[in-house]
Amino acid sequence: MKTFTFLLKAALVFCCLTGKLCAQEAIVSSGGVISSGNGLVSFSVGQTFFNTWVNSENTITEGIQQPSEFYAITGVGELPMSELPVRVYPNPVSDYLFLEVEDDGQSMVYFQLFDMNGKMLQNGKLEGNANRINMLGYKPSIYLLKIRMNNNKFKTIKIVKN
Repeated sequence: MKTFTFLLKAALVFCCLTGKLCAQEAIVSSGGVISSGNGLVSFSVGQTFFNTWVNSENTITEGIQQPSEFYAITGVGELPMSELPVRVYPNPVSDYLFLEVEDDGQSMVYFQLFDMNGKMLQNGKLEGNANRINMLGYKPSIYLLKIRMNNNKFKTIKIVKN
């Protein structure tokens, strides 16, 4: 037992002297914990530095509080992002998604289709007022369609694939 205690102390001293002992540290100007019957929230304000380690499977960001966010999808429709004049139908879709864009013919209109993990599945330029997106190769799920006009106006629409 004495040998084990000695080895443990020696390992601790070695780690401290060589600087190999790592722990989270943060210099913040403020922070705290707020709790109620519904949950607990901890926060920090004004962090000046942090470290990030990345490998092929994971990303670890030391010293930053990582959020856990949960969303309840309660309906299907357009997200009110801008007043971009676009009509997307049918929604829910099974084969082809049709897009009608009202523009003056001078605008450059692009689309991007994302899955719920944020992976871009398709992108392209919309030609004319009537266009279609092939959805046959995608499994039933929820997708996000982002439409941009002249790189400044955009609209994101939630698409349900049957």
